[in-house]
Amino acid sequence: MRGWSRYFAILGVTIGFVAGIAAQTPRFYMQADRNQVEEGETFVLEVVLENMNTEHIEMPDVAPFKIVGGPSTSTSMSIINGKRTSSASYRYYVMATKKGTYSIPPASSQIGGRTIKTNEVKIEVTDAKAPVAADANLSDDINLRLVASSRDGYIGQQIVLDYVIYTRQNISSYGFLNELKPDGFFIQPINNLRESATRSTINGKDYYTQVIARYILFPQKAGMFTLEPVKMRVDIPMDNGRSGFFFRDTRSINIQSNEVKIKISSLPEPTPVSFSGAVGKLNMKAVVQKSKVAVGQSVVMTMELEGYVDPKTVLAPKIEVPEGLEEYDPSVTHDETIEQNNGILVKKTFEYVFVPKKDTIFNIQPKVSYFDPEKGSYEIADGQPFVIHVVKGEGTVYDQQKESDITGLISQDTHLYTKIPAMPYWPLQAGGVLTIALLTMGGIYVKRNQIQSAEKQNIRFQAAASVAQRHLNKATEYITSGQKAAFYEEIAAATTGYVIKKFKIPHIDASASKIKEWLKEHDIPEVLVEQYNQIHHQAELARFAGQFGDMPSILEKAESFINGIESLTGKA
Repeated sequence: MRGWSRYFAILGVTIGFVAGIAAQTPRFYMQADRNQVEEGETFVLEVVLENMNTEHIEMPDVAPFKIVGGPSTSTSMSIINGKRTSSASYRYYVMATKKGTYSIPPASSQIGGRTIKTNEVKIEVTDAKAPVAADANLSDDINLRLVASSRDGYIGQQIVLDYVIYTRQNISSYGFLNELKPDGFFIQPINNLRESATRSTINGKDYYTQVIARYILFPQKAGMFTLEPVKMRVDIPMDNGRSGFFFRDTRSINIQSNEVKIKISSLPEPTPVSFSGAVGKLNMKAVVQKSKVAVGQSVVMTMELEGYVDPKTVLAPKIEVPEGLEEYDPSVTHDETIEQNNGILVKKTFEYVFVPKKDTIFNIQPKVSYFDPEKGSYEIADGQPFVIHVVKGEGTVYDQQKESDITGLISQDTHLYTKIPAMPYWPLQAGGVLTIALLTMGGIYVKRNQIQSAEKQNIRFQAAASVAQRHLNKATEYITSGQKAAFYEEIAAATTGYVIKKFKIPHIDASASKIKEWLKEHDIPEVLVEQYNQIHHQAELARFAGQFGDMPSILEKAESFINGIESLTGKA
């Protein structure tokens, strides 16, 4: 008996061990909430990852079906007896448009440099049952309304469109029979809508009211636009005596919403200089890293913008810069859109780089203008001005060098003047004095220009290297955080931006191919030209092919390229 007990104990442990391993086995699969639907119905298609991580899922062509919503995502993680399991699912709402039996091809993803695929999903589409014509009572009992947050909007504004159902009947299921295709708008669904049902009274009748879908409309052009009615199939449970405990007969009816007309206007002219392109409420916050710098050192200001606006239209606002402060093109360091219940929250952070050319005190006023559609006017969000104290730096020896060089030049010319023998005639003496004076003044002017030119070039070189180093530092951070696309943006800005700033190359010639030609034409060593070529070839692969390569190696090449150019130009 004791032997059998030991046997069962070992068997139980073995089964538990195997089950634990199975529970952690990676899985990648696709499933539907049902495999038989009627023509015109919608069903849920779900892609699930278990115990694996991936940044991107490639959905197949689902024709003749149509994806009418999604993806909505959900994740879960659990730890049981020290065993960690996780899953992530992506749900799509798919409409059946044609009778027949079809296979939806596998979805795919990339993990560890290899492609993985899900299973296929077979769906049978049957003839749609002829809906019962809705009698007067049912027509009154169930209604679908399209409700827009604004009937008069502006290009770039977020307009919320709700599908609202009013019902006095129980509804077992529903499905949309046509898609919303609004002309003149870009449309984005709110996938994880959370709206509670409410009660309302219309014409003395009580209705349950529920928002069943929400879309954000982004107007793209001015004009009067009509959103066509949405058609929906509704299944109502029937009490006819034939229904079982778990299954009930249903009665299907088709209902149709109202149409909605929306007038879209262009923004009024003229637009403020500091206009960011944002239409809607906007908040701004700005900070500078250092309030005291030396001539030629960069002053970095970051500006954060946040609001319910169109992310495609929001650009870095123009900052009024005082004379003596050189401004570089701002860059985007953070760009995020967050889906919320009441709209799309946009967060953008811009980085401004200024380089002082003289030792003085500068005032920088952070300010951004936006258009408020409720007020119909441009508004300003601003903050306290930043006071920047600029002192003479290590590389700024302009005043002392200028004084010593000019003094030396004057003493040399004076020495020449003292050696001139006395002239017998005063006109010749006066002419000689005038000639020497003119030569002296001319020499001082040329020398001053040479010194100023050298100083400006030195400041420009320092600024270019400083800005490039900031981009490289960010690229290093993105390696740690795994933000691959952002890493290559910073690498491109560090290398191409560095060459443009250092050698004053026009932005029209700022493509990677033209930069490469420029480097060759100006006798830059072939090893540096090849480094630049390799860096931007990999950046193109990352951008267009999703091949991110060895990022630490690319970072090392970028640093080597910049250091090589610095050593060639003397860095001083």
